[in-house]
Amino acid sequence: MDFIPRLVERLDLFRRSLGVVPWAELVATVQGMERDDELKRDLGLYFQHAAMTGAPKISRMGCESPLRRLAARYGMSVSTVIRRAQNTPRVIAHYALTGVFVRTVEHDL
Repeated sequence: MDFIPRLVERLDLFRRSLGVVPWAELVATVQGMERDDELKRDLGLYFQHAAMTGAPKISRMGCESPLRRLAARYGMSVSTVIRRAQNTPRVIAHYALTGVFVRTVEHDL
């Protein structure tokens, strides 16, 4: 029952957080994360999970769930996929706020 209020709360927090870091720094952070092997893996997982959960629901009668396929592709359990996908926005925010990848991108230019 409290799924909807929690979702609304997370969305509201996300929207309020967007104004804290300039968009260019968020982009630079994601690009920097894509160059780091471990972070790149979680980032790919996050984007694929987001695409799956946002897609219209279709019948899968007798078929493996997309979430189980994603877990198998990454060699993880379904609960680990969900946990990592939910944690990735926090990781992006952490790196964006610290500016680690922003400075890296500036030095690369």
